[in-house]
Amino acid sequence: MPILGLLNIFPILLAVMFFTLLEVQMLGKVHLRIGPYRVGLIGIFQPLSDFLKLFNKNLWLPNKSNLSIYLFTPLLCIFVGLIVWLSYGTPITNTKWTILSFFCLSSLLVFYLLLTGWSSSSFYSMLGSYRSAAQTISYEVCLIFIIFSSIFFTKSFSIWMASEDAPILSTIHPILFLVWIFSCLAEANRTPFDLTEGESELVSGFNTEYLGGLLSFFFITEYAFMIFLSFLTALFFMGENEFWLKQMLMISFFIFTRSAFPRMRFDWLMKMMWKNILPIVLVSLVFSVLL
Repeated sequence: MPILGLLNIFPILLAVMFFTLLEVQMLGKVHLRIGPYRVGLIGIFQPLSDFLKLFNKNLWLPNKSNLSIYLFTPLLCIFVGLIVWLSYGTPITNTKWTILSFFCLSSLLVFYLLLTGWSSSSFYSMLGSYRSAAQTISYEVCLIFIIFSSIFFTKSFSIWMASEDAPILSTIHPILFLVWIFSCLAEANRTPFDLTEGESELVSGFNTEYLGGLLSFFFITEYAFMIFLSFLTALFFMGENEFWLKQMLMISFFIFTRSAFPRMRFDWLMKMMWKNILPIVLVSLVFSVLL
């Protein structure tokens, strides 16, 4: 079983590497600048060289940090980001409860945000972790209610059952699909909702005191979770036909929003969630129950 788990994790890490390459190449084209092209053919080995460079840096530890938790939180972060993939389509899990497992695992992401800022013993990191946790919890509420709408509609906790009725669900709830897209951007900390990494306001947010290999764990988790949200979007709202093409369109959408939109103010982000998006989601949930 451990060998099977490792075999499932390796393609995810490979996908993350090529996701970063696709992102820098697309951003270069949109912004009319040269992307990485020197390391290997069309820069194909650039992600690997970046990975080796980060892990080759000296490990620096803050003097006043809670050392055990400081080192544990990046491991918890990447564990959650990778283990969520093992809940889908592997023999070690019960695929009947895949949606429920997503609820449980995604909720753990809040803990690593809080523990990262607290263990660093830095005012800036603590402030960034509070803001990150508030954003993540708010939009997790929205995502869960949207998934509840799918559960009531399909009468199943299995994501594979939900995918069979995906075209019907997206036709009945087109506004819900748009709300899901906004929530995925906020949940994955992507532009224009990348307030967890507000460089101009908080130096670097919750991970200010991390560098090198430990810092790379946070980015690996972020990109793995983005790919996973694209996977869920394709299944929940687009169906299994031409699935990989639809997932690539969602990944490209994540990249395009980063190239085209500025960062939103935090108070606008929270106001949009609690006063605009959540009422729409609750009305759609009631509609799904009655339907």
